[in-house]
Amino acid sequence: MPGTLLRTPGISRLFMPFHFMIAQSSAKYHSHLTLRRQKQRRNVTSPWGNEDTQELIDILGRYNVKATFFVVGGWVDKYPESVKALHDAGHEVMNHSNTHAHMSKLSREEIIADVETCSDKIEAVTGVRPTLIRPPYGEYNDTVISAIRSIGMEPIQWDVDVSPTASRA
Repeated sequence: MPGTLLRTPGISRLFMPFHFMIAQSSAKYHSHLTLRRQKQRRNVTSPWGNEDTQELIDILGRYNVKATFFVVGGWVDKYPESVKALHDAGHEVMNHSNTHAHMSKLSREEIIADVETCSDKIEAVTGVRPTLIRPPYGEYNDTVISAIRSIGMEPIQWDVDVSPTASRA
């Protein structure tokens, strides 16, 4: 069955009957929605603060869709009630860094400190420590991967970017 485009006031998302991930960037509060079905993936980017969080939770619930939300530490600080609501609704809340820094420009120690700070914040709100991180900007190198794995986490990426700024080949 192809995906269904749902349009509701203040929120438009593509929902399909499979697991997807949403990541948040701190500076602009954009969400990166990755839809996964077997080996196919799609990424949709749209503005998102926390004003639509409950509506998004309700829509996901209506279609029995569970999501993994990748959030930055600043978003956890600003909207702990939304982080808790996502968790309480049965969604995973994972790490997108504390400061949304360009991790490939940080030292191993700075990467670990940034990631651990965000994980501490998420765990304090949800009671569950994140095991996944989506590095900001999709940037990584050997140092980033090794630092993240050294603290028992796994980095993830996307493979299709359909954001308005993505190149169209």
